[in-house]
Order: sequence, then C-alpha cells, then structure tokens
Amino acid sequence: MRKEFLFKKQQATQEALSDDKKRKLRHALDEGTSIPTEIVAEARELHHELENDLEATKAVDDEYALIGLREPKVCVTTSRDPSSRLKQFAK
Repeated sequence: MRKEFLFKKQQATQEALSDDKKRKLRHALDEGTSIPTEIVAEARELHHELENDLEATKAVDDEYALIGLREPKVCVTTSRDPSSRLKQFAK
C-alpha cells in the first residue's frame, strides 16, 4: 500500500508540474510574449499536448451546447420486467 501511495503521489506531482508548464506556455502564446526559458526545450511537446487536451474537451458530448438551437432528444428506457407504473410512465 505504501508503494502504491508513493507512486500515486509522484504521478500527481508530475502531473501538477506538467499542468503548470502548460499554463505558462498557454499564457505566453495568448499574450504574444516570449516563452519562459525553463520550458523552451519542451515547448513543442507541450504545445501538442495542449492541442490534444483542447480536442479531447471538444469531443465530449455536451447536451447543453445546443440549447435554443434545436430540441433535445429524449430517450426513456425500462428494465426487462417493468412494473405497470413504469410502463405507464414510458408511454
């Protein structure tokens, strides 16, 4: 359990460091300023990761994205052996 805890803690630390570098790169790109020297070597890889992160968030099915543009589709399902009240609700 201790090894697992230390492993997860190390992963969380590395992920936080990577997120901080991505945030610095995004800020530099948005502002049009130079890229900080501590992330220059990794800038290209971080930029690709940022693009992948943006595409991953766009790919998520967001049911609220088209509010007001079209009616939402409603799907009601039942169990294999529905009760009479459930059948009535589904109708």
